[in-house]
Amino acid sequence: MTARILDGAAIAEAVRGEAALEVARLKAAHGVTPKLTVVLAGDDPASSIYVRNKERACREAGIAGDVLRLPSPSREELLATVRRLNQDPQVHGILVQLPLPRGIDASEVVLALDPAKDVDGLHPENAGRLLGGLPGFVPCTPAGILEILLGIWAIGYPGRSAALLILWIGVGGIIRGIGEIAMSFQVRKLPEEVLV
Repeated sequence: MTARILDGAAIAEAVRGEAALEVARLKAAHGVTPKLTVVLAGDDPASSIYVRNKERACREAGIAGDVLRLPSPSREELLATVRRLNQDPQVHGILVQLPLPRGIDASEVVLALDPAKDVDGLHPENAGRLLGGLPGFVPCTPAGILEILLGIWAIGYPGRSAALLILWIGVGGIIRGIGEIAMSFQVRKLPEEVLV
């Protein structure tokens, strides 16, 4: 079998192009421009880069993007911000960039998100929908991996099966069949020393 180099940048560009077409259709049909608000709490350098990339991706897809930068929010300030965004009809999606500053419980913030606006799919309601095979938001990293692997696998290896092991902080498992490919997601808790 010949090795294949997966061009993530090219695939991402194609996905953003497809998203731009969908956004244009939505605007034409309903006069709605989707809006994503990203909440960046703290000053984690990697998070700042990640959020900047999200801003660029929103622009390229024609999505209205907004970043709320909270350099050193209190727990109460962050929760109030999330609740305000939940109630804002102009905001269609909310993404709270993790990790959060020390002393702020990410689980509490995720639970405060309106599941219908939780585009990262982290709220327990969205996770439950995913486990149940129901429509809803899917965490972007596993979805992106699937998009890449399914596209490559389906083109190069039709009729074959594959198993994909994803190490993810959490417990549980998801088995999903997509087309001719059965992808098995086994999720296990990582040892503490790996997380340090």
